[in-house]
Amino acid sequence: MNRITPVYRLTEGITQRMYRAAVYRVLESMDLPALRDRLPRELDATPYGVALRQIHFRTRRRNARRRGGTCTGEFFAMQLFVGAKRAETVSRPGANHCGSGELMERFHAGLPFALTGAQKRAIGEIRADLAAARPMNRLLHGDVGSGKTLVALSAMLLCVESGAQAALMAPTQILAEQHYLNCKRWLAPLGLNIALRTGAKKTETAMPLFDDKVWQDSVLGRGNGPRTRTTRTS
Repeated sequence: MNRITPVYRLTEGITQRMYRAAVYRVLESMDLPALRDRLPRELDATPYGVALRQIHFRTRRRNARRRGGTCTGEFFAMQLFVGAKRAETVSRPGANHCGSGELMERFHAGLPFALTGAQKRAIGEIRADLAAARPMNRLLHGDVGSGKTLVALSAMLLCVESGAQAALMAPTQILAEQHYLNCKRWLAPLGLNIALRTGAKKTETAMPLFDDKVWQDSVLGRGNGPRTRTTRTS
């Protein structure tokens, strides 16, 4: 046999011969020359239909590089899709949820340590997103213990100062309770009401979830109660 034979991952009841025959029949039934190229010709001059066949049934060993071309095309298409979705998100209208930063600055001043350069940079970028009239779409990445929670609390304070509620969500009740105790220790001195909401319990000061009328009366001072700002962990 003077050719390269493809080897596929199989499941029970399927043999290599059966799989290869099925792939061959599919390729034979396709109009491969009519397939649209995935990459600009400057990146890969090989027609996509040719590369697709050579992945499964290579005629020469040097055609092994065809797989690299098709993989690059798949990544290229994925990046185009991600870029299009990002442009769509940025074009949607949003609202400004950024306060003056007074609460955040008081919070930072009361910490027994200084923020790192990376934390300051992340907070600055998030602050710019919150101040923009478009939805924020941001992922904060960092190692364990790098200070992501502090950055999140800083962003929450900016939102609270603008008159909105802020919720810090956690995947487990234990972690939610830990965040609640930390937030209470750090933010209560700022005059904020901190509450915990989980599936199992809620604190006595739990705020009404998503009840705009009650929340506006109690948080924004539109009723008879005092003007307060609230941060909640859940």
